[in-house]
Amino acid sequence: MSFPVLLKVTLVGLAAVYLLWPWSARAQDVTCRKGDAIRRIHVVVENARRGLPCDVVFWSTPTDQRKLWRAEYERGFCAEKLRALVQRLTDDRWLCQPTDHQPAKSKSARPQPVM
Repeated sequence: MSFPVLLKVTLVGLAAVYLLWPWSARAQDVTCRKGDAIRRIHVVVENARRGLPCDVVFWSTPTDQRKLWRAEYERGFCAEKLRALVQRLTDDRWLCQPTDHQPAKSKSARPQPVM
Protein backbone atom coordinates (compact mmCIF):
# COMPACT_ATOMS: atom_id res chain seq x y z
CA MET A 1 0.00 0.00 0.00
CA SER A 2 1.47 3.37 -0.98
CA PHE A 3 2.02 6.12 1.58
CA PRO A 4 -0.69 8.50 0.18
CA VAL A 5 -3.27 5.69 0.29
CA LEU A 6 -2.23 4.71 3.81
CA LEU A 7 -2.48 8.35 4.90
CA LYS A 8 -6.00 8.67 3.45
CA VAL A 9 -7.12 5.45 5.12
CA THR A 10 -5.73 6.67 8.45
CA LEU A 11 -7.44 10.04 8.15
CA VAL A 12 -10.78 8.45 7.24
CA GLY A 13 -10.43 6.11 10.22
CA LEU A 14 -9.71 8.98 12.59
CA ALA A 15 -12.66 10.94 11.23
CA ALA A 16 -14.93 7.93 11.77
CA VAL A 17 -13.75 7.57 15.37
CA TYR A 18 -14.57 11.20 16.11
CA LEU A 19 -17.94 11.05 14.40
CA LEU A 20 -18.89 8.09 16.56
CA TRP A 21 -17.20 9.32 19.76
CA PRO A 22 -19.74 9.73 22.58
CA TRP A 23 -18.76 13.33 23.38
CA SER A 24 -21.73 13.97 25.64
CA ALA A 25 -20.70 11.14 27.96
CA ARG A 26 -17.03 12.18 28.15
CA ALA A 27 -14.94 15.19 28.98
CA GLN A 28 -15.25 17.72 26.23
CA ASP A 29 -11.68 18.88 25.92
CA VAL A 30 -9.73 18.14 22.74
CA THR A 31 -6.17 18.88 21.66
CA CYS A 32 -5.26 18.82 17.95
CA ARG A 33 -1.75 18.75 16.52
CA LYS A 34 -0.34 19.27 13.04
CA GLY A 35 3.44 19.39 12.94
CA ASP A 36 4.50 21.84 15.65
CA ALA A 37 1.13 23.62 15.68
CA ILE A 38 -1.36 22.92 18.47
CA ARG A 39 -5.05 23.81 18.70
CA ARG A 40 -7.26 23.19 21.71
CA ILE A 41 -11.05 23.15 21.95
CA HIS A 42 -12.89 23.00 25.26
CA VAL A 43 -16.56 23.03 26.16
CA VAL A 44 -17.24 24.99 29.35
CA VAL A 45 -20.55 24.09 31.02
CA GLU A 46 -21.74 26.38 33.80
CA ASN A 47 -24.40 24.01 35.21
CA ALA A 48 -23.28 20.39 34.81
CA ARG A 49 -26.65 18.94 35.83
CA ARG A 50 -28.55 20.93 33.20
CA GLY A 51 -25.67 20.97 30.70
CA LEU A 52 -26.38 24.65 30.05
CA PRO A 53 -25.35 27.34 29.50
CA CYS A 54 -22.24 26.24 27.63
CA ASP A 55 -19.41 27.83 25.65
CA VAL A 56 -17.04 26.40 23.06
CA VAL A 57 -13.60 27.91 23.68
CA PHE A 58 -10.79 27.64 21.11
CA TRP A 59 -7.06 28.32 21.41
CA SER A 60 -5.00 28.79 18.24
CA THR A 61 -1.95 29.63 20.38
CA PRO A 62 -1.35 29.27 24.12
CA THR A 63 -2.35 32.92 24.60
CA ASP A 64 -5.03 33.35 21.90
CA GLN A 65 -8.27 32.18 23.52
CA ARG A 66 -11.59 32.83 21.76
CA LYS A 67 -15.15 31.91 22.63
CA LEU A 68 -16.58 30.60 19.36
CA TRP A 69 -20.14 29.65 20.38
CA ARG A 70 -22.48 29.90 23.38
CA ALA A 71 -25.76 28.15 24.05
CA GLU A 72 -28.23 29.22 26.72
CA TYR A 73 -31.15 26.89 25.97
CA GLU A 74 -30.23 24.26 23.35
CA ARG A 75 -28.88 21.08 24.95
CA GLY A 76 -26.22 19.36 22.85
CA PHE A 77 -25.41 22.53 20.87
CA CYS A 78 -21.86 22.91 22.22
CA ALA A 79 -21.09 19.20 21.88
CA GLU A 80 -22.24 19.31 18.25
CA LYS A 81 -20.12 22.41 17.54
CA LEU A 82 -17.11 20.67 19.16
CA ARG A 83 -17.70 17.58 17.01
CA ALA A 84 -17.99 19.67 13.83
CA LEU A 85 -14.83 21.66 14.59
CA VAL A 86 -12.84 18.49 15.34
CA GLN A 87 -14.14 17.01 12.07
CA ARG A 88 -13.04 20.12 10.17
CA LEU A 89 -9.57 19.95 11.71
CA THR A 90 -9.16 16.21 11.03
CA ASP A 91 -10.30 16.79 7.45
CA ASP A 92 -7.39 19.26 7.23
CA ARG A 93 -5.00 16.53 8.49
CA TRP A 94 -4.82 17.57 12.15
CA LEU A 95 -4.48 14.73 14.67
CA CYS A 96 -7.06 15.34 17.41
CA GLN A 97 -7.55 13.48 20.66
CA PRO A 98 -9.19 14.09 24.02
CA THR A 99 -7.01 16.10 26.39
CA ASP A 100 -5.95 14.15 29.47
CA HIS A 101 -6.86 16.78 32.07
CA GLN A 102 -9.75 19.15 32.60
CA PRO A 103 -9.33 22.87 33.35
CA ALA A 104 -10.90 24.33 36.47
CA LYS A 105 -14.70 24.40 36.26
CA SER A 106 -15.05 27.53 38.35
CA LYS A 107 -16.90 30.33 36.61
CA SER A 108 -14.21 32.82 37.60
CA ALA A 109 -11.27 30.65 36.57
CA ARG A 110 -10.36 30.80 32.91
CA PRO A 111 -9.48 27.46 31.29
CA GLN A 112 -5.79 27.33 30.41
CA PRO A 113 -4.45 25.26 27.51
CA VAL A 114 -1.92 22.55 28.15
CA MET A 115 0.88 23.11 25.69
